[in-house]
Amino acid sequence: FPVTPAFVFYYACVDQSMSDEEADAVEVQRLKAAVHYSVGVACEAASEETGSLFSRELVATVTEIAYRQCEILAADVEAFAKHAKRTTVSSEDVKLCCRRSPDLLSLLNRITDELKASKEAQHALT
Repeated sequence: FPVTPAFVFYYACVDQSMSDEEADAVEVQRLKAAVHYSVGVACEAASEETGSLFSRELVATVTEIAYRQCEILAADVEAFAKHAKRTTVSSEDVKLCCRRSPDLLSLLNRITDELKASKEAQHALT
């Protein structure tokens, strides 16, 4: 798999003497911090657009809700892949999770169509 800067950073920062549970806890904290940052950026953008102010408590609450929803989504897509007797989650599994949200499903369909077209264009060039 590709070695990204985030991958290198993660392994450079993890103490190799940590137990698996400690390393997992560190990873969860990093993921939560990344979600918190993203929620904060989104709240700042919304604040600039609307003139509303968002408290730190609100940002923390939205962060926790978003993180928990991501955990639920991850479990669901894994279950869909397992049900289909696959070990790899596909975009179809994600779309299945989003089937009750027409706008999100439409966005995902558009993104996957664009990726597919881009991949086909790359393949045509080789």
